[in-house]
Amino acid sequence: SRTNAQSGVLEPALTRAGVPFRLRGSARFLDRPEVQRALADLRRAADRSPEAPFGALLDTLVGETVDEERREHLDVLVRFGHDYLRDEGPHASVGGFVAHLTTAMRDGADGAADSQDAVELCTFHRAKGLEFHTVCITGLERGLVPISHAEQPADRAEERRLLYVALTRAGRTLHLSRARSRTVGARAVRRAPRPWLEVV
Repeated sequence: SRTNAQSGVLEPALTRAGVPFRLRGSARFLDRPEVQRALADLRRAADRSPEAPFGALLDTLVGETVDEERREHLDVLVRFGHDYLRDEGPHASVGGFVAHLTTAMRDGADGAADSQDAVELCTFHRAKGLEFHTVCITGLERGLVPISHAEQPADRAEERRLLYVALTRAGRTLHLSRARSRTVGARAVRRAPRPWLEVV
């Protein structure tokens, strides 16, 4: 994946499927400082407004003006929050949400450190110098590849080089994917495929 925040979606999916995984060079989603800070902000909002419904508390995270990396983590967290709210309805709470996240993202890496047979999650940067039999590259869409803040020609060239690094990590099989829509803040946004895919 291009960014660390994308593993926030992959970790619970692999856990649900019973697939062991390892994270290369980054902390698990729930252990990342951006996520810990957002959950602390959510708890403080609940303490200030104990009668507020969970959805309103979740909206306090959506309105924050923050840097891009924190925004990506918040978007994943808010998406999980809306999924939890849909399942729990009026019984949803901040404490319940944190417990839900902890369960959904329980250590899917159990035993992975000792096993050769595990999915390796890493960013394009962390994949440098590695080779795998099969590589799945996710998030090949505008805004992620190239990253949205890469506006100068030199930045675009670096993004293209990083994509090349990721593509060439596959020894035999390469799978490319993108989302048709992503949750950004509180709304689903349609995503366009990365034009560079036409020349891959």
